[in-house]
Order: sequence, then C-alpha cells, then structure tokens
Amino acid sequence: MKTNNIFNDLIEKIKLLELENKELKSKLNKNDVSINTNSENIIENNSLIQELGEIEENARLLFENNIDTILWADMNGYIIRCNKATEKLFEYSQPEMIGLHQTQLHPKEKKEEAKETFDKSVKEISGYHDIEIITKTGKIKNVIIHSTIIIHQKELIRQGIFVDVTEQRQAEIKIKQQNEQLQDINASKDKIFSIIAHDLKNSFNGILGLSGLLINYYATYDDQTRIKFINNIYNVSKNTHDLLENLLSWARFQSGKISYNPKKININTFINDTFLLMQPLAQKKNINILTVLEGNYFVDADKNMLSNILRNLITNAIKFTPQDGSIILSTKSDNSMIEITVSDTGVGMDTETQQKLFNIAGVDSQDGTDGEKGTGLGLILCKEFVEKHGGKIWVKSKLGKGSDFKFTLPISVYN
Repeated sequence: MKTNNIFNDLIEKIKLLELENKELKSKLNKNDVSINTNSENIIENNSLIQELGEIEENARLLFENNIDTILWADMNGYIIRCNKATEKLFEYSQPEMIGLHQTQLHPKEKKEEAKETFDKSVKEISGYHDIEIITKTGKIKNVIIHSTIIIHQKELIRQGIFVDVTEQRQAEIKIKQQNEQLQDINASKDKIFSIIAHDLKNSFNGILGLSGLLINYYATYDDQTRIKFINNIYNVSKNTHDLLENLLSWARFQSGKISYNPKKININTFINDTFLLMQPLAQKKNINILTVLEGNYFVDADKNMLSNILRNLITNAIKFTPQDGSIILSTKSDNSMIEITVSDTGVGMDTETQQKLFNIAGVDSQDGTDGEKGTGLGLILCKEFVEKHGGKIWVKSKLGKGSDFKFTLPISVYN
C-alpha cells in the first residue's frame, strides 16, 4: 500500500513548484530584476516547468498503470477519477465509473454497511476496510480498501485503493469446511472405536460365557436349560452379526465402496416383501404389523439400500415396542416424492434424543423393551442411504406415545 504515500509526496512537490513558478512570474511582471537576471530566471523557470510536467506525467502513469484499483471520490462519495485496473475489478469502463456513487458498487444487502464504511472513512485520514463489492455483471467480490484523504487542486479528495481478496476468502471458507469435515471424521472414528470396544466386546463376552457354561456343565443341565442357553447364544450372535453388518456397511459407504445402482422398483410390492421378511421377528413379541399403502407407485432406488432402510426402521420399531403392540407401514405421495412412514406404539423419545438420532456423534446404546441390544448405527445408515437417493428422513415422537419415522424418495419419472 505504498501508492498513497507516493501520490502525497508528488502532490507536495507539485505545490512547491507551482508556488516558485508563481513568484517568478510576479517578478517578471513587475520588472524587479534586470534583463540578464530575468533571462536566467526564465531559463530556470522553463526548466522547472519542464520538471513539473515530467512529474505530473509520471504521477499520471503511476495512477493509470497501477495493478491495484484506485478510485478518487469527492467528499459526497461520487467517483471523479479511476484507473485502468477498475475495469478488471468492477467490469465497468472508466467513463462508466465516473459519476457513480460508491454505495452503488456494493450488493443491496450490504449498502447500509457500505454507507457506514463511507461515513467512517470521511472522518478518518487513513484506514482499512474489509467489505463486499458487486460488479457490473452481478458478481460478488471481497476486497480490502485502503482509504485516505488527499488534496488535489486545493480540493479534499477521498482516495480508495482496492485489493481483490476474493480467492483468499474462498480459500478460507474451503479450509473451514475441511476442518469441520475433519472434526466430523474424527468424531465418527472415535464413535466407531467406542462401539467396537464396548458393544462388540460385550456381545462376544456373552457368547463366550454361555458357550463356556455349556461346555463345562453340559451334563448337569436338563434339555430345557440347554435349549435356553442355545437360544441366548443365537440371539446374541444375531445381534452381533447385525451390528457388524451395519458397521461394515457404514464404513464401506464412507469410503465410497458401496455402489449405487438405482432401478425402477414398485414401492408397495417392496414394502410388502420386507414386511413378510420381518414378520417372524415381530411375532416373538406378539406385535401386529399393518400396511396402509397408497396408490401403485414406482421409485428409482438401489434395492440393497432401500432394503437396508426399511429393515433398520422396522427392526428399530420392533425393538422399542412392548409386547402386544402394533406397527403401521404407510405411504402417501405428492407429484414428485413418496413419503414412507414406519409408525409404532412404542416407548417414544424426548426432543433431546430425537436431535441426536441421525448424528454419528450422538449414537448411543439403548436396550429395547425386551432387553434387545443395539447402537443406533442403523439410523445413521438410513440417513446416508436416503440422502443418497435425494430424499429426507426425520422422526416425530413423544415420550411414552410411540414414534413415526418418515423418509421420502423421488417417484420414478416412468410411472
């Protein structure tokens, strides 16, 4: 930002030369000097005028060819002079810039801020301002303005030297976003390790404990006790398998190793098939599953991902619904999206729990109404898969009143 100091030095030198020139002309007019002396002064004066012209030309070239955008405005904010760099920054030609008010060079939503900046700069001799500008074609740019008050032809002029820092600001935003992503990744990594360390370890401890009892005391147990132990081992093994499957699916999805292959699928048929698959699990708790399906719509969906979404939501509903409860699978649609709801008469949840459901950092182990184990990781997968299809997922619930898990999918254009 040395340009401003150079201009001020040049202006001061020009003022001194103008004063000397004026004094010499006065002496010539009054014949206060001899002819010889007058001739010498004329020569000296012509030399000074030539030097003055050179200085003025150098100042003009320095102003015009400066790589930074330079604007001169009167004390009311109207632009009276600008250099060539103006065209690159603002996309206006130099003649177009003359007469514009400085507030016209800022976005509408920033005009009040620009006015405050202008009023402040009028009151200060020199200062720096970080603000947005708008170009002739509507582009928004970030600039730093070095604003100073200078004297030109005995008039106070407000000079602004503009430096385009748009790329720097965009880089800062990108770095901030990357830092946030890294924080999310680290939180996810910590959560995964927590799940592996706690839930998997407990599951294997259960399997090892039960199987150890059978091996060591098999002969002392009656058939009913043995069957009970075997059922417990099976249930723990299945829960562990489901947990591992969700962990691996989530990890593969995060690393981009799960392929996305959408195909035209009849959503009602798909829901009914999934319902039949989940029926045995519901019957263990005497839970009744009903379907209320609207129309006959097709969606463009990845079969494996859609199956995972529905199975996780239905399993979750069964887990938190007590004996003799009910679950309803329903659909409704508008012109472009179909909304699928899994409703249950389960324990429900408070607002705080709802807010953490679809966030990896909020995943927490909660036992079901019959002591079923789980981590909540399945809901994270549901969110990832639904959003991959261009849909949304959310929950409506009240503690003790059950839950409605809802998600949307785009209806196939070939319906």
